[in-house]
Amino acid sequence: MGVFLLIMILIALYTIVVKQKYLPAKVIHWLFITYIGILLLSAVIAPFLPVEAVTIKEKIGKEEAEQEREKYFNNLAKGNLDEIKNDYSVEEKSFHYKNDTLEIVPGNDSYLNMYVERKVSDDNQIEVFVYMNDLIINGYKITKVKKPYELDLNENILTVIPITQDINISITEKEFPINQITKENKSFPGFDYSVDPVIYMKIPKSLKIKEGDNIGIQEVNK
Repeated sequence: MGVFLLIMILIALYTIVVKQKYLPAKVIHWLFITYIGILLLSAVIAPFLPVEAVTIKEKIGKEEAEQEREKYFNNLAKGNLDEIKNDYSVEEKSFHYKNDTLEIVPGNDSYLNMYVERKVSDDNQIEVFVYMNDLIINGYKITKVKKPYELDLNENILTVIPITQDINISITEKEFPINQITKENKSFPGFDYSVDPVIYMKIPKSLKIKEGDNIGIQEVNK
């Protein structure tokens, strides 16, 4: 819609300038055609440029967002992984592990939110699930946020390295005449929720966990 209005404005200016004869009509004619050609070429090329961008999934009300967030943490606390949204699942890993103790260390002194579920047997397997709920900015769900952590198991130490991502958001509205016709409310919902990355681990029954600083571990009893 914005490009269409721009073209209409340029046509109007072209007509006015030609009639007033500020510049030779032929010069203005070719300048106008060149400019329109650049606009059209840009529109064709833009989708193929290698730009990694986040996208807006949908608009959401604050009450609904709070309910989704509460359900997310309740399912984690109860170990109901099948009830967690598929798009919240970021990564799944499995480690063969025979030591008696596992030390968990957060990289870069970041805070880790973890849930630990003990299996019914000592099967020498550690299963790790990384979850991350929606990022919400101004009441809009944002997608294509990168995974929050890299996991590195070295002997008896599991290092969790946080991954940072810069996100540039630009939210535009419909032009004023369109809003007048549709009577759409122009105000943004105006609330934000940061993502809540979580590591959920299923560990052998007898494995001892040694946690470093800045780690919150909640035992899951199923």
